[in-house]
Formats: sequence, structure tokens, C-alpha cells
Amino acid sequence: MKNALQSLDGKVVTSAGTLTSNIDSLLVDYYGNQPLVISAAESAPDSGPNQVRVSGRSSFMQVPDLPVDARFSPSATVSP
Repeated sequence: MKNALQSLDGKVVTSAGTLTSNIDSLLVDYYGNQPLVISAAESAPDSGPNQVRVSGRSSFMQVPDLPVDARFSPSATVSP
């Protein structure tokens, strides 16, 4: 998961098929199946051993440049 959420040129981008079906559903339902882009992305200290936290700015539901603090962790029901 950490590899899928690494910053490239100050951006973290996740699209459908990158993480879990829950994220895929979020992207389809609220982002029009477009990728989630966090700009000015900085890795924040992890809150747990299996968690990735990213802070930065993103757009949501046509509102641009919102502050975001995203925490990603694997689901207990996800199989490898």
C-alpha cells in the first residue's frame, strides 16, 4: 500500500484498481471515476503500523483546493 501512495512530483494519485474496492466505490460515486489527486502531498507520521497518512490539498465535489488529511489502512477482509 505504501508504494501505491508515494508522492511523485509533490502529488499522490490513486485511481480505481490501485487500492481496494472501497476506494474504487468512492472514486466512482463521488469523483466520477476520476483519480483522487492530493497535491502538495506530504507524508505525515503514521498513526499505526499498517497505516499510510498523507496531508495536502485536493478537490472534492467540484470544490477546488481543499485541505486534506487522508489515512489509508488495509481492510481486515481484503485478501492478498
